[in-house]
Amino acid sequence: MSFGTARVSLWVVVLAGIGWTALGAESSVQPSSWLLEAQRAQAKGLVLKAVELAGKAVEETPKDPRAWYFRATLLERSQQWAAAEADLTKVLELNPEDAGVTRQRGALRLRLSQFSAAVADYDRVALLRPGRLPELWERGIALFYARRFEDARKQFELHRSVNPNDVENAAWHFACVAQSEGFERARALLIPVEGDSRVPMQQIQGLLAGKVSSEEVLAAAEAVQDGPRREQARFYARLYLGMYEEARGKRDLAAMHLAEATKRAEPLGLMGDVGKLHAAWLADEIRRAR
Repeated sequence: MSFGTARVSLWVVVLAGIGWTALGAESSVQPSSWLLEAQRAQAKGLVLKAVELAGKAVEETPKDPRAWYFRATLLERSQQWAAAEADLTKVLELNPEDAGVTRQRGALRLRLSQFSAAVADYDRVALLRPGRLPELWERGIALFYARRFEDARKQFELHRSVNPNDVENAAWHFACVAQSEGFERARALLIPVEGDSRVPMQQIQGLLAGKVSSEEVLAAAEAVQDGPRREQARFYARLYLGMYEEARGKRDLAAMHLAEATKRAEPLGLMGDVGKLHAAWLADEIRRAR
């Protein structure tokens, strides 16, 4: 993994000389002048202006996937998930064989709680790029929220083959088994992990194994000296404590931890958004049980 923002660099713009490689577009085809203006605006940090100019490029050259893709990236960075997803869908209508864009749209659909559609995108990536299925940890998360716990479990087991030292992978596998077979079975089938040096991953692994307390997980996060890294450690501590307590059936305690995680989610890309998703998902589970 390790879990983080799933972004794929799909094109390169070189303003000096106006050279492009992108999304199946012929490099000899010059992009719309609006698109170049949009790129210049984006380089200056004028995001709203860049979106406006990219829109003009889309209107002028609706069959150029570069225009749609550039606007999609701007919208994604502005957290306008639905609009970005719509633009990536247009890119894929023009260039349906692009596995990178398909994976990127899958992440947007995951953020939008369109879990079955996200799974379909990740399945498409695996079809387009045989042999890449083990890499698709996001697919496991989408399957989990789609309540396909056994399929999600298999994805995390497969991901272990390419990323054996990731405690987060073990934690999601644990959550899947707990949902389908119960907490004790999840503990018995815990994936062993060594070598994950990120704080507080070793403590989280120990928690899942029954060897470390919740207090020790939180203490490890608090002991991080660097401010931004400490906030990141606090996020992951709370996220996985929440998932752990949920697996134990302690849903109110789980909700408390997840609420704390969401306070620190913003800078953390896709996994920060997954933290928010999980808090909402658990709230829905609590409502279902009443």
